Amino acid sequence: MVEIGAIPGDVLDGAKEAIDAAVFDMFRLAVDLEASPRVGPGSELVGSVMFSNRRVEKFDDRQPEFLQDLSQNPRVQQIKGKVRTATQNGKPVPKMKMYNVRDGIFEALIYRFAIDPTMAAFGEGESRTGAGAFAVYRGLTELLPYHRLFNSPISEAAIVGAAVGYALEGGRVGPS
Repeated sequence: MVEIGAIPGDVLDGAKEAIDAAVFDMFRLAVDLEASPRVGPGSELVGSVMFSNRRVEKFDDRQPEFLQDLSQNPRVQQIKGKVRTATQNGKPVPKMKMYNVRDGIFEALIYRFAIDPTMAAFGEGESRTGAGAFAVYRGLTELLPYHRLFNSPISEAAIVGAAVGYALEGGRVGPS
């Protein structure tokens, strides 16, 4: 920037000094026990400053939106046929027929999506282009409208920021 004449060197140096001073001041305050007291075990502080410390089943009374009937979803039908025990008739259940953790997560997501119309899921690779990590989201793309399940950029900070902002505005965010 200095070499091409976009900004004088002394202005850039001044900005760097101001940033360094602000960061140093931030750390000084963070370690000052009077300015930033520590919260010990059993403290009620965290609970008292939370947005809500009560259980809320749904944040809106609207009917949750789906693109298809749950019973018509291929993933729901597939899970229905799975065995939920390790053995059947005294023999081990084949891995492809056994109910697994990703099936349980999928069912929990569907349950929550069916109750709360504000539920949305953010994440990388789960919406219209894939099934997310370990194929947990497989079947949701056919089931949910785009505004309830969508891709976000490969940026964890962007995902967390969007999810927290949505939650602060009264929405519920599912895992991604």
